Amino acid sequence: IVGLHAKTRAVYNEIMAHARAAAFFDPEVDTIFEIGGQDAKYTFLNEGVPCDYAMNEACSAGTGSFLEESAKESLGVDYTEIANLALKGENPPNFSDQCAAFINSDIKTAIQEGISRENICAGLVYSICMNYLNRVKGNRPVGKKLFMQGGTCYNKAVPIAMACLTGKRIVVPPEPGLMGAYGVALIVMDNLQNGTLQQQRLTLRELINRKVKYLKPFTCPGGKSKCDRRCTITLIEIDGRKIPFGGSCNMYENIRLEKPIDTEDLDYTEQREKSVFSIPSVRSRSEPAQTVGINRSFTMNTLFPFFSTYFAELGFQVVLPEKPADSGKELLGAEFCFPAELSHRFLRSLIDMRPNYIFLPRIRGYRVENSENYNVFCPFVQSEPDWLQADLPEVKNFNLISPNLDFSAPREHLLSQMIELGKLLNTSPSACKRAFLRAEKAQQAWEAHLKNSGKEFLKRVEEGKIGIVFFGRSYNAFTKHANLGIPKKVASYGYPVISFDALPFEDEKGYKNMYWSWGEMILKAARFVRKYPNLYPIYITNFSCGPDSFILSYFKEIMKGKPSLILELDSHTADTGVETRLEAFFDVIKYASVSQDTRRYSKPLSVKINRKGVLITLENGETTDWSDSRVRVVFPTMGKLGVKFLAAAIEHMGIKTTVCPEIGEAEFKLGRGNSSSKECLPLQLTLGSLIRYLQNRPKDEITLYFMPSTSGPCRFGQYNVFMKLWLKENGIRNVGLLSLNSENAYGGLGLNFTLRAWVAVIVSDVFSDVLRALPALSSSEKDIKSMVESWETRITNSLRNDSLNDVLHTIDKIATEMSSLNLAKKFDSAPKVLLTGEIFVRWDEFSRKRLEDLFSSEGIVMHISPVHEWIYYTDYLFRKRLISPDSGALDQIKKMLEIAVKRYFERRIKKSFARSGLYSFRMTRVDQIMKVASSFLNPVLTGEAILTIGTTLHEVLDYYDGVISIGPFGCMPSRISEAIIKSALHRVGKANAPFVALEADGNQFTPSIESKLDAFIVQVKKAYRRRTMS
Repeated sequence: IVGLHAKTRAVYNEIMAHARAAAFFDPEVDTIFEIGGQDAKYTFLNEGVPCDYAMNEACSAGTGSFLEESAKESLGVDYTEIANLALKGENPPNFSDQCAAFINSDIKTAIQEGISRENICAGLVYSICMNYLNRVKGNRPVGKKLFMQGGTCYNKAVPIAMACLTGKRIVVPPEPGLMGAYGVALIVMDNLQNGTLQQQRLTLRELINRKVKYLKPFTCPGGKSKCDRRCTITLIEIDGRKIPFGGSCNMYENIRLEKPIDTEDLDYTEQREKSVFSIPSVRSRSEPAQTVGINRSFTMNTLFPFFSTYFAELGFQVVLPEKPADSGKELLGAEFCFPAELSHRFLRSLIDMRPNYIFLPRIRGYRVENSENYNVFCPFVQSEPDWLQADLPEVKNFNLISPNLDFSAPREHLLSQMIELGKLLNTSPSACKRAFLRAEKAQQAWEAHLKNSGKEFLKRVEEGKIGIVFFGRSYNAFTKHANLGIPKKVASYGYPVISFDALPFEDEKGYKNMYWSWGEMILKAARFVRKYPNLYPIYITNFSCGPDSFILSYFKEIMKGKPSLILELDSHTADTGVETRLEAFFDVIKYASVSQDTRRYSKPLSVKINRKGVLITLENGETTDWSDSRVRVVFPTMGKLGVKFLAAAIEHMGIKTTVCPEIGEAEFKLGRGNSSSKECLPLQLTLGSLIRYLQNRPKDEITLYFMPSTSGPCRFGQYNVFMKLWLKENGIRNVGLLSLNSENAYGGLGLNFTLRAWVAVIVSDVFSDVLRALPALSSSEKDIKSMVESWETRITNSLRNDSLNDVLHTIDKIATEMSSLNLAKKFDSAPKVLLTGEIFVRWDEFSRKRLEDLFSSEGIVMHISPVHEWIYYTDYLFRKRLISPDSGALDQIKKMLEIAVKRYFERRIKKSFARSGLYSFRMTRVDQIMKVASSFLNPVLTGEAILTIGTTLHEVLDYYDGVISIGPFGCMPSRISEAIIKSALHRVGKANAPFVALEADGNQFTPSIESKLDAFIVQVKKAYRRRTMS
């Protein structure tokens, strides 16, 4: 707008301006940290030209305004005083990279704890620097010469704190807040000299007197491309000339600058969307066709040709909602991602269309060509019918069709699933098979058309034109309802744009254990784009997208040396912020020279598990095993006792082990600082534990870090992949990951280890529940502290040294000693709550913020859903062939015998502890849990969501007086279970049952969460009174 007012074309973005000014003062500068009042930017330069950059997203926590407002509102400190106070701080509190929405409550807590203003100011300064490093710079490099610019650097404490955190020498220009303006002046001079800009004469009086009016805005009619986004366009009148301004694309600027750009011809993503949702004609039938409504969500943005043809061939008319209903926004039962919000909104529109049938398939996965992994979709996609039915129960009033389908399975399996689907529509198997074959051909024809558009696009690029490739998923990056018209905006700048799935990426190498279908395709295509000098990627992601919290790190690793743009979108994203980032990206790629990554990396050790033990291949090719005196197995903590007992069981085999210290702020800070901070909390904490251990490990040690794995669909299976990437990029030698897998119920090391480990798990689960009961039942913790330490030591030593029979005798003796305790209250007469949810967060004391202390202070006993419940669940999956589908009859018999032995030890140990009077004997019944939960979430979605749902519905008000579900921030299974439980409690007649869902992000619980817990405690006590009276 300022450029319009000045009637000049010399309008330049801040990235280029700051880079030009820094390079003018020092040609050797290669890294710029810029923190302004409203935004923050990172720029990496090559020969003075930006070749990579990043900007903060919607979060303001890493900017000057955050610092100013936080200090003023909570401390009454003016921004001019912050530096002097902060530099006097000697022991600043760790606010981490705290969100601006929660910082005031943290400051108030710090004040209540007696922390000085000086230390609080220092903590705030460190907080914005950590936010910048974690959320803006991320894992991008810092070069040899680092400049720090922007008005926030007038606060001298900020660059000093940044230097402390990075360990780098930082250069701050004398006027850091004017570097952008000075850079613009230099760019103008450059362009005047090279003739790309014509000189203008302007006077200040003329600018001051220029009349500007803001007229009534209007709605864009869509132009030649018939765009239906209906953007609001600002109309400005300057010196009598009316100028339209704004919109999601560049159309009005192109008109003003007389740039004839045909966006329809350049925007291949729009062509993709039009072609994929082309509805086929109904195969002729005598009676009027019944209608099948298909939700315009998730997989339909790729598989619609298949399903629409299938139904049309069977004589049904397919109906499809055109627009998402705004009323659907209010129906979300949990904090779902933007595509899931759109799914709710489209279904709301579809319900209003009143079709005869509504088709909501449960699709497990989509096979990626030449992938070594079994490809599945994320939990949200797989469970779409389940949470939609919970949030929009009126959908059940229709003929609802929700089959289980798997496009990763062999073709014959999918055919049989589609024949079963046809039976629900009263059609014959032969007709279904015929419809399947035609649907298959329609899908193949559409995919061939898509690949042909890719060939056309590449031909354009080969002629010397820069091409922009959009990454993401078909349901968030390739559809106008989710991508907010950004591909069209890019095309309006004159760039051809295409979705990555149109490119021939299939022969590229996949990514280790990348089980998500879209993730595997994205990373294969990233390798393809990285090779083409004229192709540049724009990656569209969404706030709290679980898979992308890991995939983006792998994507950036592949793209190292090549500029890319990542845009995080939701329904509130503003066009202005997107346009700023796009313009900076275009300026960067104009001058970019793609560099090769020449750094030398170390490779994590190869670790293989068999029934004889663990084999390790060292960097020099030497092979050894875990009994080697140089080898040590290192465990991160997940609950104080569980890992300690498991380590003792392994030491019984003659293996050296170390259990990391209990997780705290140090591990949390290290983990966040060495990740993007978007990954789940357990990854950050276990990574932090590993880094802290490596800082002081013996020089010649071969370290095996214990990190179990899984093959999806939640994020847990990515932990060891991410850690291997971290080890590689940081040059860490002689470290490998010991990764037992859920596919074999964490067996694989032979029967002796499996049995001893099982006993360790059962003892840990039950003994931990007993210890958490004691503070709620005893009058003084001091009296029993030494006894608890003695019991813990005796169990650990027994697991390490004794036979299993002697371990059981040790437990018997301890239970007898417990029974003689003089307690203030009996176990059976105390209210009880269950903490369930994600397994790491519920068991880790730091993550759950020791919730048990809150409850015990109220006389309430808190139990935690046991670890052995999860192991029984993996056995259940094996028996039902939901994992290892090719297992034979002999495998199933072996599994049943194994379960029988597990049952014996579970019963034996639980009966011993029940004699203590601090525990009620109750066997874990996963079959019953699954039976209850299966009415609300289909078991084909494997993972913790169904256990959380089933446990809550099965236990609340029957044995427990309330249930808390806790998970990491952004945890997909936790959000699915939250949405479904709220609805399911009504359906099972427990609408008044105390239930609360919490998310943990490593920081202290916010006041709103504390209020929830206070209300929950009141409800639990009422439920307890009702239960005991009845």
